[in-house]
Amino acid sequence: MKRAKRLLTLLVVMVFMMLPMTALAATKVTPDGNGNAYRPFELKDLDYGEYEFSCKSGETVYVSVTTKVAAEVYIKQDPKQVKKNVGPNNSYLANINYQSSSTTCTVIVQKHKHVWKANSGTCSICGAKCKHSSATIVKCVNNGVTDSSPNNHTIYKKCKTCGYEFTETGKHGYAIAGKGDGNHYIKCTKCNAQKKVACKLKTVTSCKPKTDFAKMGTYHRTIAKCDCGYKKAFDEVHTFKGNKCTGCGFTRVVPGEVTGLKVTRNTALKKSSHKFEGYWSDGTWVKAHTVTYYEGTVTFSFDKPKNGYKYEISYTPYVEGIVEGGKTTQIVDATSNKIRVVLPNATNEVTFKVVPISKTGTRGKAKTIKKTVY
Repeated sequence: MKRAKRLLTLLVVMVFMMLPMTALAATKVTPDGNGNAYRPFELKDLDYGEYEFSCKSGETVYVSVTTKVAAEVYIKQDPKQVKKNVGPNNSYLANINYQSSSTTCTVIVQKHKHVWKANSGTCSICGAKCKHSSATIVKCVNNGVTDSSPNNHTIYKKCKTCGYEFTETGKHGYAIAGKGDGNHYIKCTKCNAQKKVACKLKTVTSCKPKTDFAKMGTYHRTIAKCDCGYKKAFDEVHTFKGNKCTGCGFTRVVPGEVTGLKVTRNTALKKSSHKFEGYWSDGTWVKAHTVTYYEGTVTFSFDKPKNGYKYEISYTPYVEGIVEGGKTTQIVDATSNKIRVVLPNATNEVTFKVVPISKTGTRGKAKTIKKTVY
């Protein structure tokens, strides 16, 4: 019983092994004709496959083949025979003759390789249209470019498969063409069209505290970079969390409150005047005129606050144009200062102001005192 099962299994295996051989075996056919030049063997309406029939060895065999499909046709027993393409242009007909060295002739009908018509993209055998899936760029012609519009170019291509040449219109694809100075050039990667554009400062490469005392408590220096390599430095306001800047790490020292403000008159106000000559200002003629004012000196003092390092002092009102620089603000080191005042009247209520500044340039709260000066 066991032996019978083994034999059955072996038989099944052998059958399966023979299936591919059977599938690949040639189809036996009986052609019309005698195989000579007058009446060649005729095989009609063949599909893809192998077709085998008998012939006489040692004679020249003539074969006429027609197919249902566009195909490549040749005789298996004649390796020197040129394979023939059959298709619409020759009505799927292949006429073949060869010197037979066997009693068997096998006609092979297989899928053909496309034969592309010159510069058409169409196969001359089957009429198929090439999809031009891969092409090389022959040249690219710029159709124009302006600063405000990308415009386009024409790309001349040649198909790698069939050799067909065709054109495509596309928008310029730009890449940076070099380092700029606030503006840089960009160039199309295909046609080399170029135009100038503004640099885009987007990457912060450095963020350092200012060393200038007048700005260090308020700003740090930021360096921004464009992709073209251009860099630009600018002042940026500190952003504090507690007393530490989140941008540059600067730690500020906050000065304490100013107390003990005093103003003492040193000299009585003296009347003076100044004559201004006529002049042009923004296209308008300003006539000559005389300004009368009152000047004297006072001592402005206060107690040194905690963390006080320098002090911004000023007073109002004052006579514009007579005061040097057109304003009274000045930075001092001492807590007691003699100040020249230039006032509009013989008796004035004057507001004196002081703002303490620490060593880190950090400004404290302003403190004022009013005093009548005459």
